[in-house]
Order: sequence, then structure tokens, then C-alpha cells
Amino acid sequence: MKNTGVIRKIDDLGRIVIPKEIRNNLNIKSFDDLEIYVESNKIVLNKISTEEFLKSNSKLIIDSTSDLVDIKIYITDKEKVITNGDLENKKLDNKLLEILNDRMIVNKNITEVYFNKTGYFYILPIINNSDIKGLLILYKKTLFNKEEEFLGKVLKNIIENK
Repeated sequence: MKNTGVIRKIDDLGRIVIPKEIRNNLNIKSFDDLEIYVESNKIVLNKISTEEFLKSNSKLIIDSTSDLVDIKIYITDKEKVITNGDLENKKLDNKLLEILNDRMIVNKNITEVYFNKTGYFYILPIINNSDIKGLLILYKKTLFNKEEEFLGKVLKNIIENK
């Protein structure tokens, strides 16, 4: 661990300011998530990246549901698919970016094409602390029933830690 020589006081509410140079070096921005833990009598701050957060949650979700339903589940960040599998690292096209930016829930009851896949899609925005983080995309060859739509909403809530 590198010593920066910077000393900060803790205010009455227990807050401390992380120096700008350190925030810039670690690409820490306002409202980023930081994990706080103690290790060998030291307080450690660990930046939690959105992609790491979504990837860790998405693997658990997909592993838990893939044997139960005949639905492909994809999770994206703001740019690409981050789940393992056939679409991993595939960039979001303009239609998906529009859905992401508009925070729309899309349930296409007509055959649609995303990622060169023709079928039915149920797309939900992943929002955490009012920030859009990515998309939850459910895909199948036949129409979604109400229970499958409900499953999508439950998965969205799990990802968002609600």
C-alpha cells in the first residue's frame, strides 16, 4: 500500500473527504458505491464497479433460473451484454440503447429482432439509486405468459437489491 502523505480529519457526522487526486486515480465519481471493511486494524475502501456488481448478481440469477424455465436471460451494463454465454460482450444496438436511456419496460408481443435473435423479448431497466445501470433481457421463441413476466420483475428486484 502506497503512503500518500495526505491526512484528513473526520467531521462530527463521521465523514471524511477522499482527496481529489485519489478519486481521479481510481476513477471514483460522486454516488459510486464503495465497500467499507476492516482488515488488520485498517479501514479499507473498495470501489464496487457496476459491471462487477451486475456480473456477480447475474451469474447467481442465471444459474438459479436456467433449469427452471425455458427462457434465455441476459444482463447488460450501459454498453454491452455482461452475462456469460452466446451474447457475452455483444454491444447494445441503437434500439436497446434507446430503451436503456428512456428506462422503458418492453414486452414485445410481436416477433422482434435484437442481437440477430428473432423471437419475443421482455426487457426491463436495471435501476439502482435512481441511476440506470443496465438492462435485464428475457428472450424466448414463444409469447411470455403472466407468470414469466412476473419472474422478470422478481429478477429485476433481486438484481437491484430491493
